[in-house]
Amino acid sequence: MKKQMLRFAFIVLVIVVLMFSTSAAATPTTTFTLISGLPAVMHVGDRATVIVQVNSDPAYSFVSAMALQSAFYPGRGVVARGRDGIDRSGTGSSATLSITFTAIGSTAKFAGGVAPVSVVAEANYANSGIVSQAFNFNVQVP
Repeated sequence: MKKQMLRFAFIVLVIVVLMFSTSAAATPTTTFTLISGLPAVMHVGDRATVIVQVNSDPAYSFVSAMALQSAFYPGRGVVARGRDGIDRSGTGSSATLSITFTAIGSTAKFAGGVAPVSVVAEANYANSGIVSQAFNFNVQVP
């Protein structure tokens, strides 16, 4: 009985020590810089490219960096279709991501007469999760 109690106490001690010795990985310092955004006004057929620069602390390389588009009115007004709607880079501490949008129809009937569009850039780290930032635009297509 005494051996079992000592064994139990030892296991509890090991668990407590492990709980306090393992901490969450530090979140790397990541910066997102908007190089070029969408214009406030586009005309049907116009194309514009959003470019985002992602930089990470060189000590923490990301596994991948990605940019995705999101639209309040998907498929209407201003769109990024197919490969134009996503950009991804591989491992590194710096990446330039771009998404190309095309004005395909009038936004006159939309709330405020504009199409709200977002580009979300993110850096994915092996042990530290994901760091992201959204860039929001309101585009009018007369």
